[in-house]
Amino acid sequence: MKLLKRLKTLPHLKKALKAIQVNQFNWDTMLGVSRADHTAELTGVLYTVKGGIAAMMLNYLTLSTNPDYTVQPYYVKPTYQTELKCILSFKLGKIMRELYSVGKQYGKLKKVGLK
Repeated sequence: MKLLKRLKTLPHLKKALKAIQVNQFNWDTMLGVSRADHTAELTGVLYTVKGGIAAMMLNYLTLSTNPDYTVQPYYVKPTYQTELKCILSFKLGKIMRELYSVGKQYGKLKKVGLK
């Protein structure tokens, strides 16, 4: 939560993150525990976590495609398998320029006493 508050106060950091382009994001998971009801609950929790991560990506990164994520419950035996495919591209010069601005702004905030 502190990171999200810090991003709101540092617009240059948000610009630096926007310079990162996500060309592909696929995240598939198979999850199973010994009881079916626990498997269903964990599947829902994992969908929530993945949805939150996808929402943060939509807000802070540039996406050329929508994030694709699935959670498949496996009721037969305890198992966990996950596969993540992600392709990112970025312009290093633009990110360096924005991070330099973040450093300058952080130095100003530190002098004033706002940590």
